Amino acid sequence: MNTRTLLLLGAVGYAVSATTCPAQTMVSTDPVGVVSTELPATGFTYLGVNLTTPTLLTSRDTILSGVEVNTGIDLSSLEVGTAYAMEIVSGTYEGFCANIASWTGQALTLEEDIEAGGIDPASFDGSRISIKALPTLASIFGADNSAGLKAGTSVSADLIYLYSSGSFSKYYYFQGGFGQDPEWRTLSGSPAGSVTIHFGDGVIIETKDSVAKQITISGSVKVGPTNIPLYEGFNLVSNPSPVEGRLTLGNSGLKDGLKWGTSVDADVVYIPSDSGGFDKYFYFQGGFGQDPEWRAVTGGANSENIPLPDSGSFFIERQSGESSVMITEDLPNP
Repeated sequence: MNTRTLLLLGAVGYAVSATTCPAQTMVSTDPVGVVSTELPATGFTYLGVNLTTPTLLTSRDTILSGVEVNTGIDLSSLEVGTAYAMEIVSGTYEGFCANIASWTGQALTLEEDIEAGGIDPASFDGSRISIKALPTLASIFGADNSAGLKAGTSVSADLIYLYSSGSFSKYYYFQGGFGQDPEWRTLSGSPAGSVTIHFGDGVIIETKDSVAKQITISGSVKVGPTNIPLYEGFNLVSNPSPVEGRLTLGNSGLKDGLKWGTSVDADVVYIPSDSGGFDKYFYFQGGFGQDPEWRAVTGGANSENIPLPDSGSFFIERQSGESSVMITEDLPNP
């Protein structure tokens, strides 16, 4: 896959903030990027979601209690019917995200109890948070398919695969006709433009065209570390870095959330190969005079410098239980 990422605003000077007393309300201008990816005429492409929606609100006046976060700021600009997420962008839990279920006044109610999940209020309180709309099919690929996928019917159009809980959901851009407007749809024909895609999730595109083509996606660049939950079995994960060749197995931080071991019992990372299959890697636990390191499942070669797919996605096979990985990035939060 040939991918080119253009950062329209550099990492230096990308934060513009305005502070309103007494609450610390800041509006940030995120760096903006454009990702162009070449797709084959037919076949499967593993695409990473490394561009997201802009930051809408931020605050440092945060207090956690179960599923509720008191933000200390006015939340009236949030719109009912839009799905939002809260990301922690400073402090002990930087990189963690949670979906927002509802809000009232200055308080957010989250979809899950992050305190019960292990986030200590004493360490959380005072952390800076950002609030963003969750990316959707329409926001990533364009409500009018501005990305450039082949439109058509459920049989003839390019397909977008989203993976969750061991199965794929498939979507396409309906070309319109017979009194029906063009729109994103599920295979069964239901509207799908508002289907959310969490940052860090991978996407697979199946192309059904007569010639190769290039699609273009634009959005805000995600800065800082990214925490991605892992569930037992296979997980389709994005490389969150917008910069080609920046992240490798060795410097990504992946190993800290995975089970170490041997090629038989460790968690396994599956990176798509040019041949159409996967190259598989695990983190060797060390022993018998050998240091811990990333290794290839086949042959056992040191694999610390293997790059994560540029603007791509890959599978992580979790052997048992739930975990999460914190993928590091050199673009710091402002």
